Amino acid sequence: MDERDQNLVTELRKDGKATLTGIKRVTNIPISTLHEHFGKLACITRFVTLIDFVKVGFPVRRMYAADLKRALPDDLLNSPNINTLSQLSRGGDVFIDALFKTAAEADAFEEALERVAKHVQVIHVLTELKREAFLTDSKHWIFPE
Repeated sequence: MDERDQNLVTELRKDGKATLTGIKRVTNIPISTLHEHFGKLACITRFVTLIDFVKVGFPVRRMYAADLKRALPDDLLNSPNINTLSQLSRGGDVFIDALFKTAAEADAFEEALERVAKHVQVIHVLTELKREAFLTDSKHWIFPE
C-alpha cells in the first residue's frame, strides 16, 4: 500500500462519508488519482454508521470470553444482541461483544451461553473510552523497525 492509499484510508477512517473533494483538500492528491486509488483498494469491506447504543435503548453492554464445549447453537449464534463474535486462537474459544436493553436480558443470554461453554468470563463495559481510532492518523502507518 503506497502513501496515497494510506492517506485515503486514513481520511475515510476519520469520516466514512468524506467526499473525494474533501479528501483532496486535506491530502492535496488530485481527485482523479483518489478516484483511481479508491477503486483499487481491496481493504475497504463496507461502510457502517457508529451508534451510541445507550441513546437507542441498549444501555447494557457485556463482553464474554467463552471456552465452548460444542458449537454455538443457532439461537445464540443468531442472537440480535451480538454485535461482534470472534473466534480466538484456541479451537473452542470465542469472544462476544453483546448489547442489551436490560441486565435481565444480559443475564438470560449469559445463562444460555454457560450451558454450551466450559468456562465463561463476563466483562461488564461501563464506558467506551476510545472507539474505531486505529488508522485515523497518518502516524499510525509508521511502525518501529
